[in-house]
Amino acid sequence: MCRRPCIRRIWVGTITAQPVFRAFVLAVGIAFTAIGAWPQDTLKAVTDNVSYNVGSEVRLKIFLSPSEHPRLAPFDISANIRYAGEKEFLQERNVEIASRLNPGGKETATEYQTLWKIPEEARTGRYEVDAVLTDSQSREALLVARRVASFAVYRKLVKIESIQLDRTF
Repeated sequence: MCRRPCIRRIWVGTITAQPVFRAFVLAVGIAFTAIGAWPQDTLKAVTDNVSYNVGSEVRLKIFLSPSEHPRLAPFDISANIRYAGEKEFLQERNVEIASRLNPGGKETATEYQTLWKIPEEARTGRYEVDAVLTDSQSREALLVARRVASFAVYRKLVKIESIQLDRTF
């Protein structure tokens, strides 16, 4: 006689496995959630143009929304540039945009500040701007906002200064 092998199936979605999996996902989600005093939508930034020719200056303006818990101590804002998709910054230091700001619960905007004079040998493509809010006294980083603005760099090969035609059209 031939015996049939007994195959026992264990289902992954049993009653005990589902709650354990859900609890694990919830715990991982809470662990990776960023907790800070500044919400992400507090800082917004814009450049004065969307794209720049090499040799131009990139200027940046930062907007701070009013927060529910206004800070009493003043803070500084600095920014840095990196090529899109890369982690290294173009300059070794942050460029100071504003110093000793104290918004006091109202929306604050900085003036346009020169962020970068694009060199002639700069790579063409998209660049991203990261901003950092630091405490003016302790120099502790309060908020690091990545990709608050972006812009493109192009290289114009021909510049036409004037055209003279031999007749009018």
